[in-house]
Amino acid sequence: MQTDMHYYATYAMARAAGLNISTCQKIAYSAQFVDDNSGHQQLDLFDKAQLHVSATALDSVKHEVLEPEDQPQGKPSFQYSLAGERKTDEEKLTSVKNIELAQQMFEHYLSLPESNCSPYLIGVAAHIYADIFSHNNATSKPSEEDVTRNCAELKDKPIVDIKCYVTNKWRSFKAKLEANSAERFSNKLGNSAEHTYTERPFLTWQFEYQSGGKENWRNNPQTFIQACEHLYTSFKLFAANNPELTNAVSGITFEEIRSVISDILNTQGDINKRINKWQECAKNGSLFGLPQNIPEYNKEEWLTQLDRLSKIESSEGIINLDISKFLQAAAIHRTYVLQELLPEHGLQIRSYS
Repeated sequence: MQTDMHYYATYAMARAAGLNISTCQKIAYSAQFVDDNSGHQQLDLFDKAQLHVSATALDSVKHEVLEPEDQPQGKPSFQYSLAGERKTDEEKLTSVKNIELAQQMFEHYLSLPESNCSPYLIGVAAHIYADIFSHNNATSKPSEEDVTRNCAELKDKPIVDIKCYVTNKWRSFKAKLEANSAERFSNKLGNSAEHTYTERPFLTWQFEYQSGGKENWRNNPQTFIQACEHLYTSFKLFAANNPELTNAVSGITFEEIRSVISDILNTQGDINKRINKWQECAKNGSLFGLPQNIPEYNKEEWLTQLDRLSKIESSEGIINLDISKFLQAAAIHRTYVLQELLPEHGLQIRSYS
């Protein structure tokens, strides 16, 4: 999913669930920043404290997830490590919509004692949870079946400009992969090719295979609204566990805004048009019951904080920064998934920290 979902939809679901503005921003920023945090650094502070900064973003063009040596800091715990019951480790790395492991992850985080990084951890979990819906049957390693994928067909005849836009995005993505990867990845497009289609919430589509077969139709609007509903339900639970982070009112029910969300998701256009639609529905009151703004996402705010970390002399100056709490939440997530959750279900993934 893209910023329109990981930030704006996440914020909207958290706000509709009754959480206050500050908490919604922390959750939504964390959900989106998982895709924007791509740096690694080891900081040794003057007071002898240390801070290890690990990337959470997957560089899909470089295909960092394809080889074990290119998976820094146990990165599979972000994006693709939660899976249902499969036979091989590779199969277990496949994303499966609304599976038990993702729910178990979220429930575990909801059960933890409240701390300063709690909203950030819920945001990280929201990113993973949402992506499991859009990346249904996508894997971080290309399978033999992926190699046979040829092209995608769009259903319901989207308007001509949008069909051209999506098709050109796919071709551009494929050209980048082939130019940067040559023989190594050639036709093994796997999840990266699918991103062009899975991340557009208004599309209904299917892949064709070079052998002549086709996949079942994938209904993105239906999948995305399911993701929104599950996020909303999880945020309601988080709000119930942390009443001090809520508004005086209890929020709005999902059924009251289901049609509004459906209308947003079915908006054909690029990411900016979808972001504007989320903002429009917030401002006119149809999304929250009362007119409100969704604060704009600006990744530079947290990237600037990340850059400042190397210039801060003591741990005391770091612990209250948003970026510090996000990194703490990311570390908690990585440790839990790699060392507890996945081994509990028979899957061992080496951490590259």
